[in-house]
Amino acid sequence: MRYYFSKLDKEGREIYKKLYFGMQNFEKKISLKGTENIVREIYYMIIKDNPMMFFVHPSKLTYFKIGNYVWIEPIYVYRKEEANQIMNEINIKLKPLEKKLKTINTKLERERFIHKYLLENVRYKYNCSEDDFECHTIVGSFLYKQAVCDGISKAFKQLCDLARINCNVVFGDSWNEYEKPQKHAWNMVKIDKDWYHIDVTWNINLSQRFKYVRYDYFNIRESDVIKDHRNFDKLEICDSLKNNFFYENKCILNGRNELEKFWYDEHTKEGYEFIKTPIMMSKELWEVSGHWYNYKENMYTSLVDEREFAIKPMNCPGSLLVYKNGLHSYKDLPIRMGELGQVHRHEASGALNGLFRVRTFTQDDAHIFMTPDQIESEVVRLIAFIDRVYSMLGLSYDIELSTRPEEKYIGELEIWEKSEAALAAACQAAGKDYKINPGDGAFYGPKLDFHVKDSLGRVWQCGTIQLDMNLPERFDLTYVDQNGEKVRPVMVHRVIFGSIERFIGILIEHFAGAFPLWLAPAQVKVIPVKNEYHLDYSQEIFKLLEAKGIRVEIDDREEKLGYRIREAQMKKIPYQLVLGDKERDERTVTYRQYGEQKQTTVSLDEFICMILKQIEDKAL
Repeated sequence: MRYYFSKLDKEGREIYKKLYFGMQNFEKKISLKGTENIVREIYYMIIKDNPMMFFVHPSKLTYFKIGNYVWIEPIYVYRKEEANQIMNEINIKLKPLEKKLKTINTKLERERFIHKYLLENVRYKYNCSEDDFECHTIVGSFLYKQAVCDGISKAFKQLCDLARINCNVVFGDSWNEYEKPQKHAWNMVKIDKDWYHIDVTWNINLSQRFKYVRYDYFNIRESDVIKDHRNFDKLEICDSLKNNFFYENKCILNGRNELEKFWYDEHTKEGYEFIKTPIMMSKELWEVSGHWYNYKENMYTSLVDEREFAIKPMNCPGSLLVYKNGLHSYKDLPIRMGELGQVHRHEASGALNGLFRVRTFTQDDAHIFMTPDQIESEVVRLIAFIDRVYSMLGLSYDIELSTRPEEKYIGELEIWEKSEAALAAACQAAGKDYKINPGDGAFYGPKLDFHVKDSLGRVWQCGTIQLDMNLPERFDLTYVDQNGEKVRPVMVHRVIFGSIERFIGILIEHFAGAFPLWLAPAQVKVIPVKNEYHLDYSQEIFKLLEAKGIRVEIDDREEKLGYRIREAQMKKIPYQLVLGDKERDERTVTYRQYGEQKQTTVSLDEFICMILKQIEDKAL
């Protein structure tokens, strides 16, 4: 599908066709009527529209003007016989792919197949020079399995053409604020009625790095792509989320809601009070906390009414102010405060990575204020709490004791030594092994770091228990002890997830999309056998399940039954209900669990009771 050709007027199309057929015939000189700029622009349109034009140099062109004509001298990188041989080799490679694509019903599924194929079969060639033209074309992608963005985007375009998907190649810059812009190529693709950006190259690089298929740059909006892709032609409006991978699978929104509800429920059981603190606070506060001197390069600051403010990178100063707002006795302690607080950190753009590394995220913070003799018992309780949460999610973990940094720390050495000893003692009392991570503590105190292991054995640093005897001193926090004297409390900073967004990313990979029922974005898929006979009953079942708070979808498309069942399986929906004559007449449901072939028929009440109990028990 020749996207750029379709955008030309009549005169432009004539130039396009004459130049195209001239190069197909390996003509040495091609005479064209038009201006130099127009002819040159159309030449590059042909290169972008026709990935099989690999035998013409992808970036160099010789031309000159005589009168009203522009003479093009294409630079052929192969002889005609060589080009034909290579073309035959490529066609042999593409034949089984084309055959497979014809068996896939929807454009979105065909696009996913193409995307996955390239991620699994092409590697980015880091040492490709400008004169190494093969890696800039489909020759590198299909025959040598190594290419740069130019060759990868053309390979994606070629496969989309075979799949009858409207696609174009986009040239622009990859960009971040710390490096010079780099020339880059990616694609725009039309699925149904909507256009999207897709950068297969960057997904390849991310997939190579993390050892699994990534969808970070799969069908994204212009407002998302311009964060790190700049100076490209705005060819089409790209503002839809409909066919974005994460949005379509509802991973982010539903997963977040369930995790947050889970977080509140479990913290309520542990006796936490919940707070919300301001997102922006004055420079003076951050000077007291030590962040202004030790963390300022990662903070967003602003001048308001000639006074400096900073958006919070951490929630702890707000909790300190909440504590300081009242008088406290030793009888009140420990005081446990929980906050799902939005924080902002100015991370280097090169460190940003989908859900795993972002500039704003929700930290599941807790701050606990206690007496010194409560440290061990409270930390033991926290370890048990974290252990329970991770166990409910099927996650194992290791613990590291991170000690005082060599530089950029606050407080006396004696306080640091006492704090480190207290954390070590708590681990021993809890019966948990740990290893020392020297110098990796926060600038205000040592910490226990919980390194979670997912289903593939990858390690993620998530939970933290940070002991802090310094900030209570800096903020002049006190409580009244048994002798009626004002003394300092000890403070603990604690997270379990670390960040809601990042933890969702970890869970997506840990479960490989096959979430347990209580976390699944869609819990039940209702599938009528034939809409003509079974849709009314299916809609009735849908409404009844929905009324019970079950996340349910109905697939009433005019597609074959087998296809709809397979798609529900591919989306890893925990339960599929297939409803036909028997179910309608006997008012039952026939369910099939994800990953199983067995089908079971039960009454609707029995089915609802079964899955509600699984949800309540948070069964894995």
